[in-house]
Amino acid sequence: MKNQELRAILLGELHIEDLPEEEQDDIISKLGDNILKSLTLKILEQLSQENRKKFEIVSASGDDNRIHEFLKATVPDMHTLMETEIRKIIQLYRENEEK
Repeated sequence: MKNQELRAILLGELHIEDLPEEEQDDIISKLGDNILKSLTLKILEQLSQENRKKFEIVSASGDDNRIHEFLKATVPDMHTLMETEIRKIIQLYRENEEK
């Protein structure tokens, strides 16, 4: 998933379109970081020891296409996993906003 896609999802789900762009960027940046951390943990849980080592190497390359191809080949239903983690972080954000 590309950054613009994630931004569009977060803007739509959080209904923050009316906030100043700087505030939107701040919220999206924080949530994006949380989503990335959560997703990385879920990915690592699903990978074998051997594939975890390979993932570290591929991730260190910084090549988004290479990372995507590796995950597509080694993590079953990667797209659903991403959607699940995005929804989880959005829900946590909403719960914290209500407090």
